[in-house]
Amino acid sequence: MGGLDPSLSNFGMVKGSFNGDTFLPEDIKLVTTSEDSSLQYQNQRDLKRAVQLREAMLQFFDGVDTVYVEMPVGSQSARASVSYGVCVGILASLGLRLVRVSARDVKIIATNDPKASKQDMINWAYNKYPDLPWITKIRNGTKSLTNANEHVSDAIGAVLAGLQNEQEITWN
Repeated sequence: MGGLDPSLSNFGMVKGSFNGDTFLPEDIKLVTTSEDSSLQYQNQRDLKRAVQLREAMLQFFDGVDTVYVEMPVGSQSARASVSYGVCVGILASLGLRLVRVSARDVKIIATNDPKASKQDMINWAYNKYPDLPWITKIRNGTKSLTNANEHVSDAIGAVLAGLQNEQEITWN
């Protein structure tokens, strides 16, 4: 099973197994994209990013039977709407293996606070699974987690929220 927190810039992913009543994450991955300024048109840049994300996602989740997804919601700007549409299209390429969870469900399962901050989510996930290959930086000789771990933390929360409250997406 896996978990996913998608956006056009960052795809946070986790995969692992379920042992009775416990999710055991085995791997995490953050795929980031940025615009390729060598391409003349915005739609070309968006398509290139979508292909990169789809290929990384399909490769990471190869052999995974169910993916719990913190589904993106609508947006308030045209550019954010593009990101939303691209993410929904990429998710469709997973086929019938999706279980939708809301951002609220993810935050509640993790912290019991529907308004949990990004840092709250990172702290929760790291404390729960400290042995995962978290994204770190070294500043002044001290190793610390980066804010990019937010996306992977949300992916982990998506699995746990989905296991508690499955809302499978069907295509009928």
